[in-house]
Amino acid sequence: MNRIFSTLLFSILTVAAFSQPVSHRRVFVHPAPAVVHRTPVVVNRAPIVVNRPVIVTRPSYAYYPYHGVSYRFSAGYFYRPYGAYWRPAYPPVGLRVNFLPYGYMPMYVGPSLYYYYGGSYYRRYDDNNYEVVDPPMGATLSSLPRGAQKVIVNGEEFYELNGTYYKKTTNDKGKTVYVVTGKNGEINNSTDPNGVTPDQQTFAPQQGDITDQLPENYKTITLNGSTYYVGPDDSYYQELQQDGTTRFQVVGKPEEDMKD
Repeated sequence: MNRIFSTLLFSILTVAAFSQPVSHRRVFVHPAPAVVHRTPVVVNRAPIVVNRPVIVTRPSYAYYPYHGVSYRFSAGYFYRPYGAYWRPAYPPVGLRVNFLPYGYMPMYVGPSLYYYYGGSYYRRYDDNNYEVVDPPMGATLSSLPRGAQKVIVNGEEFYELNGTYYKKTTNDKGKTVYVVTGKNGEINNSTDPNGVTPDQQTFAPQQGDITDQLPENYKTITLNGSTYYVGPDDSYYQELQQDGTTRFQVVGKPEEDMKD
């Protein structure tokens, strides 16, 4: 009985629902998506400029041929071939290079200008080159070159490197310095018959030497229309323009001029 009643009630409700006016019915409308057309926005930005330093580097090594041997220069030091290898070597006297090692030290020995680096000495050869030269007697260093060894000669202490002898002493400011007192494997630390010791020797400028300044008490003379400067030791100098700088070159000695 209950089942019949339930079925009858469901039927009545269904008929009532569909018999309502259309206006009372719930209609679901799904609107179409709206399309909006926008003008593109153009942003003008200034270019970003990055200033980076330009690093200029020299070649890591250079080669300098001399008397059949090609010396290799790298990081301030020279090397020479030994079979398939390269061994450290000191540049030979007479070798010419087109630039000095980085960190070189200029020095005057008397009126002459030298350049020192790593136990080797250089002089300007021309506007573009420097030449390795013998260590000048009397050259003074504030510290010994690397590799110098202590030696005893006639009971006196020296330091030797590549045939050059240095003597430890004190300068007029009370600082320890090392002075070239021998070269090419030779040293004379004995007093000569006239009582002159090596420390008392004077070293006259040689013909071809170039200096930035004239010696004190020089005098000016004119010979054959040319101007000369004569130092107290009778060395003759002439003015020379080099690298835009006025320098003076030793051009002769009195006895040589008299022969002319």
